[in-house]
Amino acid sequence: GAVLASFGERPRPFASERHARSHKTRKTSSVTTSISLAGLALIQEFEGFRADPAALPDGNWVVGYNHVRQRDPGAKVSQGDAVDLLARDLAPLIQMVNRVVTTPLTQSQFDALVSFAFSIGDEAFAKSQVLRRVNQGTLLAAGCAMEAWRKADVNGDLVVSEALVRRRAAEKALFLKELPIEAAPSALLRPQLDYAAAVLR
Repeated sequence: GAVLASFGERPRPFASERHARSHKTRKTSSVTTSISLAGLALIQEFEGFRADPAALPDGNWVVGYNHVRQRDPGAKVSQGDAVDLLARDLAPLIQMVNRVVTTPLTQSQFDALVSFAFSIGDEAFAKSQVLRRVNQGTLLAAGCAMEAWRKADVNGDLVVSEALVRRRAAEKALFLKELPIEAAPSALLRPQLDYAAAVLR
């Protein structure tokens, strides 16, 4: 309870893509936006809970919600302990997202970016098209760019991971859910197959 309550839920102001493109807004507030309980729950769902430490190929250990222990596996953890560890692991990522994002975001958009950054790593996030598109104010393009991060190294082969496809879909949906909806009657705007998007490999 106390750990969860430490995550604030104060959203940043929302700006549409059109507004963001015509009015480049840089954050001036010193208040740090934090992940909400809904965002925390999304990360917990996709990371999965592991009570017993499991060995990693590099000799380290993973436990709880993707908490990595160096060399020593340590003891098993309860879900409460795992949430504490997750809060600790998320803290620098939350600071990083606040530091590198220059476009105002809603709470849902912030939550989605923290989950995405936690999944791909801070260095990859800082160099990603997702962050670049966010800071350009093209939020729809930023959400779509998340889908490119669906592959993982499995036994030396780079393959599409079903788990990552599902996670990216959830993060994208969360990121885009508060954008204004533009009506597109199917009789006037009949969809055509995008072959690149249809390939799952």
